[in-house]
Amino acid sequence: MNRFVALLRVALIGAMFVGIWSGQLLRSQGSDILDLITSETLRHISGNGSIGKVDSQKQAIIGKWCLVDFAADETKIPEHGMYLALYAEDAGYRGAVLNWATGEETMPLKAVQFDGLTLRLQLTTRSDKSQVEMPWLVMTLNNGRFEGYYINSANDTRGPKLKLVRAR
Repeated sequence: MNRFVALLRVALIGAMFVGIWSGQLLRSQGSDILDLITSETLRHISGNGSIGKVDSQKQAIIGKWCLVDFAADETKIPEHGMYLALYAEDAGYRGAVLNWATGEETMPLKAVQFDGLTLRLQLTTRSDKSQVEMPWLVMTLNNGRFEGYYINSANDTRGPKLKLVRAR
């Protein structure tokens, strides 16, 4: 029985790490047992409890995203669009703009903030511009989808309503 439990834990840890790295949430409805097994196993492996599950707030935003017009069909993500990668770190979040063709990071985001409901992103400005002039992309989580606008320093919306769609 102990060998079965050990193999199950190894399989679950592998699935969890694959899920974290791909930005996908590998949880089913009612997964309390899965949470318990993976959390306990990670604490056991780390020896000090420093490795634990990524909380659901962070899981909501980590991964690769495409910024599209609010009316866009989510099943037909444009080939040439603004792609973003968002990462969870101990101190919060970080992100980058991705090259749409290669997937490589082309520019780090200046700021990534998420309070569980509102996601705020700010691009890094060119060296000849003030960071204060750079608008924020402010997205609100609504029915499992991030939607919102660019907002300037005067708190005015700029451009059309947008949404973030998980990149495929």
